[in-house]
Amino acid sequence: VPIVTSYDFLNKLTFGGLQKNLVIAFLARPSHGKTHLAQVLRKDILKTENTSLLYFNWEMSWFNLLILEIRNKLKKPLEYILNNTPTSEELNEYKQITSEFRDERFTSIDQSLTPEEFEYCCEKYINLNIDKEHIVIVIDHIGITKGTNKHEVIYAIMEICNMLKLKYANKLTFIISGQLNREIEKLWRTRDLNPINLRVTSEYIFSADAIMQGSDLVIGMVIPQRAGLDIYSAINSSKNEHLSEHLIDEDINSPKEYKRLKGNNRIYYDVIKKRLDDGSPRLYCEIINSEQEEFDNNINKFEKDFIEADKKVSLLN
Repeated sequence: VPIVTSYDFLNKLTFGGLQKNLVIAFLARPSHGKTHLAQVLRKDILKTENTSLLYFNWEMSWFNLLILEIRNKLKKPLEYILNNTPTSEELNEYKQITSEFRDERFTSIDQSLTPEEFEYCCEKYINLNIDKEHIVIVIDHIGITKGTNKHEVIYAIMEICNMLKLKYANKLTFIISGQLNREIEKLWRTRDLNPINLRVTSEYIFSADAIMQGSDLVIGMVIPQRAGLDIYSAINSSKNEHLSEHLIDEDINSPKEYKRLKGNNRIYYDVIKKRLDDGSPRLYCEIINSEQEEFDNNINKFEKDFIEADKKVSLLN
């Protein structure tokens, strides 16, 4: 039985959820949602019984992750959270959030490791949790692996993941996050000249050979608004009917079946490789969740109220 995730697109791609014997790679530019996705999957994994999770947290400190979780829950700015004594209601929220990080089935390693150290930790952890039905190992993100030649250490990590997957058959799932090259940002800047093919392909993956060779599923992630794009790539509308609600009717000087994808408030997941391919369309999309919209609105309101209150104090003085 797979681990059902909060992401419908991922459940579809993996025939129901996180299956065993899979190596899944998510690639994106900074601030395009890799760590957030990993945190959502962390919660999904620990909601499932008889699972355990080894998390190589190399991207962001746990303190920062915790503060971001609190911010998203309270929907208040970081400045407010860090500089004000929490109310009793807020303390209850803090307690609930921090308790999620204390699950005994959850182990994190925050220090960047060499491939050899990574392999040792994985073997040790697997053998300590061999009685569990399903073990998930997350690396966030693989480019921070310790070593002078990043391409070589990424190759080594991918080889280790596949070796362990075979050694402990029907036991492990690997989830790996990594970077897209800066070159894709140059492509996005030519959006007005070339609206077709702004999507993520393997040529924009850092250490593409290692990632593509060692993964069963490779997904590129783009939030167009964070790339400065109000509208995203043009795609063949007749071959992507599942994205019809996200398309814009616009003259783009290309074949008429091509239409642009909407940009703002959306995140696109482009399937670059799928080892078990059933011929389904390769691009998926979802709206950035309503909680995020509510959070943004509340932040704006809070900051506006804060400024107005400050003005009143100044006038009184």
